[in-house]
Amino acid sequence: MGDGLTIGERVAKLRRQRHLTQAELAERSGVSVDLIRKLEQNQRRSTRIGSLQAIAGALDVQVSALLDGPTANDASNAGAGISELRRALTPAGRSHIAELPTETEVRLSADEAWRLHQCGDYVLLARVLPDLIDGARIRAQEEPGDSAYRLLAEAYQLAAMLLLGIRSEDLACVAADRLQVAADNAGDSATTARAADTWAWIYSRQGRLDDAQGITLKAADKAEPARFGSASPEDLSVWCGLLQRGVMVASRKDDADMVDDLISLAGAVGRRIGDDRIDQWTVSGPTNVAMHAVRSAVELGDPRKALRLADDVPPSASLPTAWCTRHLLDVAHAQYAVKRDEEAASTLLRIDRRAPGWLPYQGVAREIVTEMRRREPPSRIRGLRQLVEAIGIDE
Repeated sequence: MGDGLTIGERVAKLRRQRHLTQAELAERSGVSVDLIRKLEQNQRRSTRIGSLQAIAGALDVQVSALLDGPTANDASNAGAGISELRRALTPAGRSHIAELPTETEVRLSADEAWRLHQCGDYVLLARVLPDLIDGARIRAQEEPGDSAYRLLAEAYQLAAMLLLGIRSEDLACVAADRLQVAADNAGDSATTARAADTWAWIYSRQGRLDDAQGITLKAADKAEPARFGSASPEDLSVWCGLLQRGVMVASRKDDADMVDDLISLAGAVGRRIGDDRIDQWTVSGPTNVAMHAVRSAVELGDPRKALRLADDVPPSASLPTAWCTRHLLDVAHAQYAVKRDEEAASTLLRIDRRAPGWLPYQGVAREIVTEMRRREPPSRIRGLRQLVEAIGIDE
């Protein structure tokens, strides 16, 4: 949007367009009228993502419309060129190709796409995904079988995750629908779990937290190994990934007891796995569980606890860039919340150095920088001008 408005000013603008009073919006969204009033009067500059999702749902907009993050339809957005990805997800009729790609060729393309996803390189990922989807779909079409459907499911999941990352939720739902069909055809538990995790992420983005929690806990129950002590690392990783998703959904539902229970269980699974483990769509092990504890504290509105927990996150050289930057963004959010603005700016600059081009897609980062600039002139916070430019905030 780039309109320079605060969250509250956008809420007020959208509310008036829909001819709603503050009380009516509060009733529809399930938040207090006092929160609506304070946001609109700029007495509060931000609120927890769960409340924003509820307000956005009541206003029939995406959360990004309140946070002012770039969208996939913004021409200045590095991920705006998704027309080929849309074509790949919605082909006209049966696909044809001069030469059928081999399973090895499709596998190698998928591995490269996962590498780009784990690095947080949205631009290159958007370029490679259409060909990957085409190749995987044609293989499944011409030589159907479990392995072909598993590869197709991977391609669609990558597309869904990318589209969620660049705030194209509607097209992400199309990718998730295709993923679900491929997972049903593959028929194995790990592929079914990846579909459930993707839907849970989509439902969370839509503010459908009960649906997100239901699908996550059901999938986690199915993924739980019959014998914990003898379960394979692969099975434990799938289970841990779903438990971690459950942590985030519970924190957005403001269910601290559920968060504690799931963190405890995920921690036990992570310790059993031992070293941090990367399995395409999920990262499991002690470090990532600890990172989820930090993020849940931020979501639950306890930034001081989040910073204490962040001090205890074990170092790991094996975690993908995207997971590390997500954790650093949670740390920056907590630092900003306790008015340690210089530290928050420094943390955001670390993110930008590790993953150039990632921050503009993060509505939380945009809001932090916008509000820090309101609190202090950019010249007083080291690195703030650089962040304004990196994120693309209008002067």
